[in-house]
Amino acid sequence: MSGRSYIWLGVLVAAAATQARAQEPTPPPSISDNSFLMEEAYNQEPGVVQHISAFQLFRGADSWAYSFTQEWPLFSRTHQLSFTVPIQRIRNGSSFATGLGDVGVNYRYQLVAGERLSVSPRLSLLLPTGRAKSELGAGALGVQVNMPASVVVASKVVTHWNAGSTRKTRKPLSQARVWSSISMHRAVTVYGSTPTCTAATKCHRTTIRWSAS
Repeated sequence: MSGRSYIWLGVLVAAAATQARAQEPTPPPSISDNSFLMEEAYNQEPGVVQHISAFQLFRGADSWAYSFTQEWPLFSRTHQLSFTVPIQRIRNGSSFATGLGDVGVNYRYQLVAGERLSVSPRLSLLLPTGRAKSELGAGALGVQVNMPASVVVASKVVTHWNAGSTRKTRKPLSQARVWSSISMHRAVTVYGSTPTCTAATKCHRTTIRWSAS
């Protein structure tokens, strides 16, 4: 075989290998950062900002609560800052009150970031921005601690667990709260989007959460 034949043979082999790689199935997108009505344990990557809108409707009471949260990575994924602005409508005796609640300033630390388990404890300072007389706020500073944990059960199933407590300066320590939720991949993708980001761009994610009780 001549030298020219070897060259053409090498070109054909390289082209076949490139086509084979192009036809390989693309792995499914990661389910991380797409929780279902729960706080997940994944901090934001550098260059990514997430916007979370949550709405809760209380049946029979004609009341509702809405909150907007914006999450920012602090230098790396290990540390994260965010704020939460609540707006609510509640029954106050025989009348209703609608307005701003107590704004939260939050810090989260990515304690564990494994393939199967992620844990990100959060510490929040609750500012007395809501009208206490209308029961829209506590009328005092508060501190909230939450421990979200996300556990990968299967390729399309992730469970999210939250345990936390809230302390107000003028009210006794509230009872500890524990929630659990199972997120299916097909359902979760409805609530969040995962854009492709580079180090030179600032990306934004938007998550919408809805519940009725």
